[in-house]
Amino acid sequence: MNGDWEFRPGYPLADCAAAWKKHRNLRGVPIAFLVGWAPFALFVAFPVGSIFHQHGLKALLAPGILMLLYFFCFAAIDGKRLSFLCPRCGSKFYRNGPGIFGLNRFARKCRNCGLRKWQCDGPMPVE
Repeated sequence: MNGDWEFRPGYPLADCAAAWKKHRNLRGVPIAFLVGWAPFALFVAFPVGSIFHQHGLKALLAPGILMLLYFFCFAAIDGKRLSFLCPRCGSKFYRNGPGIFGLNRFARKCRNCGLRKWQCDGPMPVE
């Protein structure tokens, strides 16, 4: 936790419960993408490849493109989840550095102000 954080304009949010609900709805989507990888490959990507009736490397081109798109969608949704802004300070909840530095996917409190996950109000952290 960084001790010299500041509020962003417009924060803390008046209705932080709505922000947490939106985040809660999004948190299961990356897990569903990981679980759905094998069924997508078996029941969508490879049958699409067999439709083309091609042989050799070209037969794997269509399933490969579909799987690549699948993983780009997974990365985009997971990136959106990890870019969640803290309802108290307005900084990124899971990050406290640029890019992937300072990233903690399993953070239970804001990496900047210390607000606990799913908490709306309460005492400010003392350091």
